Amino acid sequence: MNFFEQQDRARRQTALLVVLFVLTLILIAVAVYLAVMLTRFSLSKMIPLCAFQTRSGLWVPEIFWTTCAAVAMIVAGGVIQKIQELQGGGPSVAKMLGGRCLLPETVEPRERMTLNVVEEMAIASGVPIPQVYLLDDEPGINAFAAGYTPLDAVIGITSGAVQGLSRDEMQGVIAHEFSHIFNGDMALNFRLITLLHGILALHVLGSIMLDGSRQTRAMRKNGTIGSVLGLSFWFIGLIGVFFGRIIQAAVSRQREYLADASAVQFTRNPQGLAGALKKIGGLAGRGTLKSPAAESARHLFFAESGRSFFLAIFATHPPLKQRVKLLEPDFDGNFPRIDPAAFSRLADAPQDLVSRAEAVPDPAKPTVLQKVSENISSSAGTLTDLDLQAAGDLMKSLPPYLAEMAHDPAGSRAIILALLLGDQERVRKVQMKILAESSNRVVYRHLTQIEDKVRHSPRKYRIPLLELALPSASLMPLNQYAEFRKTIDDLIDCDLKIELFEMILRQMTFHYLDPKFRIKTGGKTPRPSYAELREDAHLLLGAIAWAGADNENEALQAFRRGWKEFSAEESASVELRHPDGLREIEKAWAGFRRASPEMKRRLLDAAEAAARHDSRLTLDEAEMLRGFSAVLDCPLPLNAGRIHEPGQTP
Repeated sequence: MNFFEQQDRARRQTALLVVLFVLTLILIAVAVYLAVMLTRFSLSKMIPLCAFQTRSGLWVPEIFWTTCAAVAMIVAGGVIQKIQELQGGGPSVAKMLGGRCLLPETVEPRERMTLNVVEEMAIASGVPIPQVYLLDDEPGINAFAAGYTPLDAVIGITSGAVQGLSRDEMQGVIAHEFSHIFNGDMALNFRLITLLHGILALHVLGSIMLDGSRQTRAMRKNGTIGSVLGLSFWFIGLIGVFFGRIIQAAVSRQREYLADASAVQFTRNPQGLAGALKKIGGLAGRGTLKSPAAESARHLFFAESGRSFFLAIFATHPPLKQRVKLLEPDFDGNFPRIDPAAFSRLADAPQDLVSRAEAVPDPAKPTVLQKVSENISSSAGTLTDLDLQAAGDLMKSLPPYLAEMAHDPAGSRAIILALLLGDQERVRKVQMKILAESSNRVVYRHLTQIEDKVRHSPRKYRIPLLELALPSASLMPLNQYAEFRKTIDDLIDCDLKIELFEMILRQMTFHYLDPKFRIKTGGKTPRPSYAELREDAHLLLGAIAWAGADNENEALQAFRRGWKEFSAEESASVELRHPDGLREIEKAWAGFRRASPEMKRRLLDAAEAAARHDSRLTLDEAEMLRGFSAVLDCPLPLNAGRIHEPGQTP
């Protein structure tokens, strides 16, 4: 099942979740109605009948529909409250659990190792580098991924995991969490949290009514009525939560199996993931979290975050032994006891696991990627050990000064701006004048120090440098973002032409940073149809064709090849267009960001077809495809689409 099918599957599971939730609500409403009728019967024994009680029998439509409306309002109130709490996306969940954001410039060795693993995984996979939150007060080993989309995703990790896992084990855990990002699980998990909180609201209301009735001493009858209703609401809410937890567990368990399998596929090192699971099994507290907020978010975690009498029923994860057994068939089921005090020694010790000789390719041998028949969209949302190896090699080969600068809030902005500086001295002088007049002084000082190094660095570093710099750039003060955004546009517009890399850098930067600075990119609207997207595809494929061609005839051939892949229409009847400017291209991007996974797949394959019209894929065109997919939220791995002849290394 490919990335686009996984996205559709996640949406279908969301629809199923809503159906199950509605059925649970109906059962709750019926139970509350019966409780109200019981209270009404009890009330009729205490006081004379009133107009409200003139009708006898179990079925009273007026009371039933009033009860249904009241239950719906209570549950909706709980859902809305939780949605407001989580409107900040992944960071909201991490902070709710007591997380502390790890700053990119941290030098603490274990924290730096964790960030390096996350950065390598993100660059290898094409996913925006997520922020990492450390749960300082959690000694158990656990982790989670949270967010509505990959753009607001965070990786949360406990201090026990940071201190107790080796690099291979950490890589296995992070790969597991990245698979949740790929598979669309995060949005599903957020909906689970909000819906369960809505059901819990009835239970909470019952508790409040019980407390209030105990304090009502002067009005004994009212206190009795409140106790009956309160106890009914409390118990019915508890039953609702019970079934809600079962739904939560059923939805989550299968996703965890898939995430484990994906993590092994990504790393080709099952021993790393198995080692992390064994350490969890060997800890007295396992993956248990102390935070009270962890209960509602238990399905987010890498391993079970709590314990209860009904753990087997409510378990959101498969049993640890079963998970390890799937990774290591000869596992005997015994978890060696681990003392948390020895974490640092355990993490740094050589692994006494099965040798990785068969799992990891020999670095002395050149890795050759052959051309495959599948379209590039089949690579979206996937990751291999070759991609991870390439990302690791790329990160190690980056000039240390630039890597350090990319982790600095001001230096990261300088890198992004330096990537836009032209090769021609005349254009560059105009751009430097713009920067001197508009940039933050600290940013400009950094830029003058690195602009020559950035321009003369190998071109293969451009997109990875941008991806590495964006998380740190998101830490700039809010009042500086509008000026930074305008400066990017001014640098691109100053030579009166749009280059392919400029277009990609602009879209990737704004796509990543705009949501973090609350820049509205359009509200939720229905998905556009093919007819609505046709003109946008026409424009974007034309821009790609022009950017990668030396003349109009070559551009026309590239466009027709791409259009044939995208549309069933005869490509010869469609004219090649040249985009009028950045605003027109931005409008076309916006249309496809709202498109269905299938339409995104078609556009991505069409973009590849246009780029490959001459049966080759240059570095510039590979950059374009990676940037294209990033803006469409269809992450491409680092080596996707690259063709290397035998004897060449990627």
